[in-house]
Amino acid sequence: RSTGALRRTSSLGDRVAEASERAGPSREPVPTIPPTDPVPTIPERASQKLGLGIGSARLAMSGHQRPHDASAGATDSAARTRRACTFVRQLAHDLEMPPTTTCAALAILHAYKAERDRPGGSGFDTEGKQLGAASSAREKEKSPLEWYKVECAAAVLLACKSGEVARKVRDVVNVTHLRGSSSSQPIQVTAEFWDLRDAVVAAEQDLLRALGFGVRPDLPFAFLLNYLRALAAPAALASTAYTLLVESFDVDLAGRYLPHVIAAGCIYAASLVTEIPLDPPSWHQVISVSRADLEDVAATLVALLEQAAARLPPKPAPITEAEVEAAKEEDEKKSREFRLWLRATK
Repeated sequence: RSTGALRRTSSLGDRVAEASERAGPSREPVPTIPPTDPVPTIPERASQKLGLGIGSARLAMSGHQRPHDASAGATDSAARTRRACTFVRQLAHDLEMPPTTTCAALAILHAYKAERDRPGGSGFDTEGKQLGAASSAREKEKSPLEWYKVECAAAVLLACKSGEVARKVRDVVNVTHLRGSSSSQPIQVTAEFWDLRDAVVAAEQDLLRALGFGVRPDLPFAFLLNYLRALAAPAALASTAYTLLVESFDVDLAGRYLPHVIAAGCIYAASLVTEIPLDPPSWHQVISVSRADLEDVAATLVALLEQAAARLPPKPAPITEAEVEAAKEEDEKKSREFRLWLRATK
């Protein structure tokens, strides 16, 4: 057979395997699919970019039970998580970190909070006492910022170290102070600087103890690129899936699903948002992902976009022709008054 005939008769599983071999064994690859628009760094920008497709995705997911607790405690916890994730993204933006390193910092923070809140986890000793609690308590008293901001800075610092992204501790302390305090000036090398630096280092040690030094999470980016390549996805779907994957780290999906399931769920949600069908429809079965997991991940992402869209300010009303004419008349009036004032002063 000719090469073209062989390509036409190749199955999706063969294409996935071939794409995986070409991708190599790298644990944290840098995505190579260029998005059509700049990749947003916060959920609000993602909802602005994908807002037109939220309605269709919501209709497609209607009737599906979201895997979230709607109790008041869960709502407060989600608000605290969103606040911490927003602060991490702000630090990453100021430090000019790559998207994959930013997502690694968010994954480290989610894993630390889950391990810290779980009795008997790796962050506790044999007697049930939290490791490093005494040392971090001393640093909390001297810390000039709220402790959750210090933990976010420690997660960013660990992600930079594990991802070999060179960022100095001083730089992390500086941007943490600028973002976390009301001051608009860089922190000076005073007692306040050393207290904040010691707090970040103590929080970093707490994270390392709780996670058992496992601070290099498996990210779904390699799976996403392989699946998109195997599916021959168009640029619009690939860009949307990549954006959804970047924003998905605002919730702890990695604690409930494997990386390849998250990547597949982002592709499925992107197909709902962009209304681009996937061929073949049973593509997820080839990569051992159930339909229920696909819908759970997609429902979580759609809910995340809806919440972000609800926090956006309302769009201003369109300017009418009458308002434009009134503005022109006001400008002409001010211009005449200014010319009269100039004549009077000569």
